[in-house]
Amino acid sequence: MIQGIFYSLLASVLFNCIYYMSVLMNPISTQALFGYRMIFTLPIVIAAIFLLKQQRNFQFLLLKIRLRPKILLILFITSLLSSFQMLLYLWAPSNGAALKVSIGYLIMPIVMVLCGRLFFKEHLSKTKLASIFFAALGVFSTAIISGGISWESAGVFCLYPIYFVLRKHYNLANFSSFVIEIIFMFLFSFYFALTADMDFVVSKNPNIYYLLILLGIISGAALISQIMSSTLVPINVLGLLTYFEPIMMLFVSFAIGEKLEQSSYFLMICLAISVALLMIDSINSIKSSKNAKAK
Repeated sequence: MIQGIFYSLLASVLFNCIYYMSVLMNPISTQALFGYRMIFTLPIVIAAIFLLKQQRNFQFLLLKIRLRPKILLILFITSLLSSFQMLLYLWAPSNGAALKVSIGYLIMPIVMVLCGRLFFKEHLSKTKLASIFFAALGVFSTAIISGGISWESAGVFCLYPIYFVLRKHYNLANFSSFVIEIIFMFLFSFYFALTADMDFVVSKNPNIYYLLILLGIISGAALISQIMSSTLVPINVLGLLTYFEPIMMLFVSFAIGEKLEQSSYFLMICLAISVALLMIDSINSIKSSKNAKAK
């Protein structure tokens, strides 16, 4: 399990490297950056099918799609939702919205807990209910004080949970499904890359191609690390580890010079309490699981 924890933390660090690197890519557009990221990521993801010995699972998914073509439509929808998040992830640091997106990722786990209850009848412990209360208190207070939550934050915690709900509902929460999504993304992101004025970009940033290749390698390595951790770590431990990425995103946001607005102080305090409660709940779940196995 220690190896799985290492892979999970490595994935979080690598994804945050991508978050920071997008600042170094100027003046390339977000669409072109997304396009080149997919161009360099797709071969790594395809190679991962063989590296992780997922050929049989991928063939099974293709057979499943053949028998139920509707699944292909669902995967197209999930690829669009994921594409929006990737674009937002690349756009935010260079456009003064890194903190807003980070806040969205902090709120998202709480929304996921609610989705689990609403759509899959999952049990809500008292700790999780308290976590939801503090998160809701922070969000609604900020909405009243500031006149609303930013669209960047809302774009994360409103749309990304739909992605996960669809994948779980249609039993598509697996690596093979993710490969199909990447292929869909590649088809239209390739157009973004082709239409970019790279001569202009190179004149302003001579190292852009080296940075793009590095971005693709980091992106692929992050995805593979994330997948390997999911196969080596129990789901309750994995849930606890997922909180590290949005916390790291906050530090990246501060590192690139963004500052927290005074109107967001109360929201951050509420989210800190909320996330801490979710982490406590995950730790309690891990302990309960260990005790049950010991008996």
